[in-house]
Amino acid sequence: MIVLIKGIVLLRKIMKRVCILWFVVLASFSLLTACTKNIPFGERKDVQQFIHDVSKEHNFETKELTQLFNQVQFKPKVISKVQHPFEKTQPWYEYREHFLNQERINKGVLFWKKYQKVLGRAEKIYQVPANMIVAIIGIESNYGEKTGDFSVLDALSNIVFNYSERRDFFQMELVEFLLLCREHHLNPLTVYGSYAGAIGQPQFMPSSFRKYAVDFSHTGSVDLMHNDIDVIGSVANYFNAYGWKYGKPVAIRTKINFKKAKLYAKKIQEFLITESKTDPTLSLAELEKLGVYPVVPLDKKQKVGLIQLETKTGYEYWIGLNNFFVIKHYNRSPMYAMAAYELSQKIKDQYDKANRSSARISQ
Repeated sequence: MIVLIKGIVLLRKIMKRVCILWFVVLASFSLLTACTKNIPFGERKDVQQFIHDVSKEHNFETKELTQLFNQVQFKPKVISKVQHPFEKTQPWYEYREHFLNQERINKGVLFWKKYQKVLGRAEKIYQVPANMIVAIIGIESNYGEKTGDFSVLDALSNIVFNYSERRDFFQMELVEFLLLCREHHLNPLTVYGSYAGAIGQPQFMPSSFRKYAVDFSHTGSVDLMHNDIDVIGSVANYFNAYGWKYGKPVAIRTKINFKKAKLYAKKIQEFLITESKTDPTLSLAELEKLGVYPVVPLDKKQKVGLIQLETKTGYEYWIGLNNFFVIKHYNRSPMYAMAAYELSQKIKDQYDKANRSSARISQ
């Protein structure tokens, strides 16, 4: 009993210290938030150093950039969304339903019919299938309906200067955004996009906009916000640049030798495609040694990855091929790539079905 009492007393002391520490952390965060919110961005030392470096390297006017960053608004909602992206808060079976619904499929078919010739031209030039292009636009912005309501300057600035994770990446994107606005004569304060700074219907990050956006409409300028034709060509160009292989599969279902797979369970986990894996590193022959096989014959020498998707009753496994990883270059989430692939297939199935029906009626 004495030992139990001493244990309870010790536990209370530990809990008290934890509570005090947690209070200090919260108080410090609140103080930092209050200070950050009240100081204009352009007057912060870290922002001033950024302005100095960018002005020197890219020939911007220091005074103009300072005035620009003084108009940046503190947006805690941006940090919250970056810390808890949609892909990380939902299991696959819920995430999938968000994108693979009949409304989005119907809109995709209508979009394809409307821009049949444009999509055919993009497919011929860039060797990327029309249904894949349509699916990406559908997932990213629901065909232009949701392009984002965050100031891109606010979003990127808040992430860079108030959030440490992946700061180097977003700082590079902030520089790219400033260059993009200068090149395309855009007012940085009036460009809106996602909470992560993605722009337009295809939700290109500024660096992708500068590299892959094309004037597919031949109007003399690139408009990824309102010009559907430019959007189509730019998405196709992006996929082509990352090595899309026309006519090749994206992902293949697996059949599993559970006895063997159980024996190599830890090894299989090491081969799962994660956000950080952007290229296939595992040969199909290596995967088959672990008890995982494609349901259709594939070249055993080709590099692949293993996709694990959570269902309501357990997990299902797919083999991700080169084209799957191309989609992952667009968005690092394996669930995103799988959703884009499945949506592209459903849109194609419905589009082809509608065309067959039209052909029978015309006969």
